Amino acid sequence: YDNPDGLIAAPAIVQAIVYIVVALRFEARYKHGRKYFTSDWLIRLAAFLSTGLTIVQIHGTELQRLATWIRANDRKVYQWAIFLNGVVVTGLVKISVSFFYLQIFSVKYRHIILPWLVLMTAWTVGFTILMLTFCGHH
Repeated sequence: YDNPDGLIAAPAIVQAIVYIVVALRFEARYKHGRKYFTSDWLIRLAAFLSTGLTIVQIHGTELQRLATWIRANDRKVYQWAIFLNGVVVTGLVKISVSFFYLQIFSVKYRHIILPWLVLMTAWTVGFTILMLTFCGHH
């Protein structure tokens, strides 16, 4: 938080890298004539939703709601937006990776991956509900 310019540049650069990597993944599948799997669509959704994190961080820094010492109430909306979006994006990435593992190791480790997939889905839904109902006064 000591460098507001870094809080603007870093998410923009990382978001550009995210879009490049996801685009390359889809291009490789298309070029080789392979079908798209659930893991591909979930990672694409996570990349799209992570744009919200980038926008909130840049906007909050520009308005001096982040990266400065201000009253907690002024910063609360930005923190809530980052936490909520972060939980959803992180959960989608975890679920996408779980589906990807299921594609690769579907025969030998299916009995391990399926419960893990259920756990990651429950984690994502549970923490999303928690963040939606989080009031911050307790």
